[in-house]
Amino acid sequence: MKKRLPGDKLLWRILRPILKHPFVKRYNLHGIGLQRLPEPPFILIGNHAYFIDAVLIGALVSYPIVWAVVAGNFSNPLSGPILRAGGAIRKRKGVPDLPAMRKMIEVANTGGVLDLMLEGSVTWDGDFGEVPPGTEKFLDRLNVPIVAARMSGAYFTKPRWADHHRWGRIEVEFQSFEGNGALDYLSEASDWQCQEKKRIPFKGERKAEEIKKIIWF
Repeated sequence: MKKRLPGDKLLWRILRPILKHPFVKRYNLHGIGLQRLPEPPFILIGNHAYFIDAVLIGALVSYPIVWAVVAGNFSNPLSGPILRAGGAIRKRKGVPDLPAMRKMIEVANTGGVLDLMLEGSVTWDGDFGEVPPGTEKFLDRLNVPIVAARMSGAYFTKPRWADHHRWGRIEVEFQSFEGNGALDYLSEASDWQCQEKKRIPFKGERKAEEIKKIIWF
């Protein structure tokens, strides 16, 4: 009998086949380089561009993923039960969390796929932010391939400051690394630079509403 991967929960088996195609269609979601994904175990790291980017990446990757999620999300009456049922790892924000790190190491050691959104918070400005000190050392310690999932278009779909969505195209480009190049590759994530090259139209109503939030920030 084939061994189940960490993250291969009943919730994942039920929801992914149901939700995959609606999310791909609704968000005009495109995965680039999915053929570059290695066999598990590996670490999946991404730029935190959108509130549901974990769902969008999960719609593209065929393996079950164990997500490391900020602890506050487990207290939410909507997301909390889903995270617990999906086997997500609770992580305290902005401080070293040894119990969470041990669970992450266990996922890698047991052949799973671990996802880390290294910035910790959704970007305010559409560019990749700072990662906590020691991140590079921790990734090395896991001693498995690292896959960078660089997302573009997600910030413009729902900017952090905006009240309303707009619709265009979201691309997630996957690139596999054996060394530290994954962080350098991910650090180049910028919806603004991508849009300068591709000029993808994003349609929506009242797109400038609440722009005062980003001016204040």
